[in-house]
Amino acid sequence: MRWYLVVLLATLALPSPSVSAQTCQLTGGFALLQSQIPERVGTCQGAEVDRIELGEATQPTTNGRLVYHTLDGVVSFSDGIHTWVLDPSGQAQVRDVNERFPFEFNGDGLPVVGQPGPQINGPCPTAAVRVLAVENFYASLVNQIGGQCVSTSTILSDPDADPHEFQPSANDVRSYHGAQLVIENGLGYDDFSDKILSTFPQDQQPAVVNAGDLVGLQVGANPHVWYSAGYVDQIRAAILSRLKLLNSGATAYYDAQSAALDQEFSTYDSLINQISSQYANTSVGATESIFVDMAYTTGLNLITPPEFMQALSEGNDPSARDIATFQNQIQNHSIKLLVYNTQTVTSLTEQLKTMAQQNNIPIVGVSETMPVGAQTFQGWQASELQLLLQALQKATASS
Repeated sequence: MRWYLVVLLATLALPSPSVSAQTCQLTGGFALLQSQIPERVGTCQGAEVDRIELGEATQPTTNGRLVYHTLDGVVSFSDGIHTWVLDPSGQAQVRDVNERFPFEFNGDGLPVVGQPGPQINGPCPTAAVRVLAVENFYASLVNQIGGQCVSTSTILSDPDADPHEFQPSANDVRSYHGAQLVIENGLGYDDFSDKILSTFPQDQQPAVVNAGDLVGLQVGANPHVWYSAGYVDQIRAAILSRLKLLNSGATAYYDAQSAALDQEFSTYDSLINQISSQYANTSVGATESIFVDMAYTTGLNLITPPEFMQALSEGNDPSARDIATFQNQIQNHSIKLLVYNTQTVTSLTEQLKTMAQQNNIPIVGVSETMPVGAQTFQGWQASELQLLLQALQKATASS
């Protein structure tokens, strides 16, 4: 292994002290990248934060933040237009944010530096459709399908908030006015959306894609449908169809965008196939129902009591019996890894995480909404799948 990665990994293994911006330091790969492009990175502005369950370590600087990804061992810094990356020889290389180097994990399916990408995202031949995507992951899908032929706003995008507890503001309500298309999840996940739409006169109602209705589920079913590959395919197809109905002059444009997106889902699709073919029926645990559909998609055996996951998803206390069952599954190593929702953190989920760590059970974090730094829906989901694959490899290698 290259010397700088050895230094970096050793650095990440150490706890990061709480320090002020005046005394903090960059070390390992962060220091190496900053030394080569100091004017871009700026100076240290806080302690390094290591989030193993999310597969990253970050550190703020005056000009942004440095990121280390365990997915590929790459250190990077971005200004939103360009990204500087340490290559395998320890040299800083620069690329566009919408490209990837061959040595980087490419869950987004973006073009490789130096290779031509698909001819997409060009000027729209018509006026753009005004879209409100309630959740930011649906915004990512419609933006990729619509390109410059959509103008999109979103409501639920805070990676540190629990969407189940969200209350819309007056600005959120105003964002519905003028929308030609609303994309919502349904299934009780974003009830406020239908309540707002019900106040509109019939002749001012926008077109609506309700994901829960689309896939044939009813309130009471697991609302996290975007964690099902099959449901995502249906949702993408519905968005494409609705855009073409609303803007027939851009039909060919939308079709080209959608075809390119099919290709950009290749890493996401291949990871699902790899996990299902290599680790089908492997027993895993999860703190919430958010992982149920992904477990089904990948063929994993989710053995956590369903009532436990449902209770936490709804903000209720699980029964003492279900808690004891979950704890026994961890202590007895009945599960190979623990998946938990990073946006629903309680004293109980923290206790379970600590118990899993004490029993050397790998932990994988998943989120309700796209986190900071995620560029696309498929990149976000593929990153979680890659972390899941790595955790399964680690767990089965030590068993």
